[in-house]
Amino acid sequence: LIGGAAALALLVVFGVAYEVFLAPPPEVRQSYRHRLAGENLVIDGDLEGALDEFEAAGALVSDDAELLIWVGVLRSELDEPGAESAFEDAQRIFETPAGFLLERARVYRMIGNYEAALADVEQAIVKDPASGWNHYERALLHQGMGNREAAIDDLETADELAGEAGDHELAALARYQLGLLL
Repeated sequence: LIGGAAALALLVVFGVAYEVFLAPPPEVRQSYRHRLAGENLVIDGDLEGALDEFEAAGALVSDDAELLIWVGVLRSELDEPGAESAFEDAQRIFETPAGFLLERARVYRMIGNYEAALADVEQAIVKDPASGWNHYERALLHQGMGNREAAIDDLETADELAGEAGDHELAALARYQLGLLL
């Protein structure tokens, strides 16, 4: 009984310590919930509902470039005003133009607009040809568009560039995708 009470007390202490010292602020946690809900609505094909969720998330944390890109892409897809403004705000936050383009390509791919995604990732490759992540994203697009050989070429390039950069995560992802295609 004493051991159980001590374990319970220890759990309470750790729980309080987490909330006080480690947990993200409540607005960040709520923003994350809206983001997840938005992504799920995108998967379900409800772009209007997704836009509402991403805008709610953005209202809680205004300096999140990925949220701004989601808002911009969804507004663009829904022919609503404000897409360019959201993209401009996101670009100011990103460290590089290629990083912005890569992230926007990823979001366009996630909603199924492969044409816009491919245009962005092509620009990202021009701006940063040594980024294996750019080639990996293009490989995913080619794979989704049924261009198996182009996907394999880009995955091999992504793996090679990952090795040069010491990016083990990207190398593992590229090799896994290659294994699925070969």
